[in-house]
Amino acid sequence: MLDSNKPWEFLVGQAIAQLEVAQTPKAHSLQDYLGAKAVEHLIN
Repeated sequence: MLDSNKPWEFLVGQAIAQLEVAQTPKAHSLQDYLGAKAVEHLIN
């Protein structure tokens, strides 16, 4: 990812699109940083 010429917003969008939701998110995971409410809005 660091070698990409794409804007960071694109890369974050790609990461969110590939997000696999877990019942108990791992510490320091993207799901953990976004929070349950944000993840719920993104996937529904």
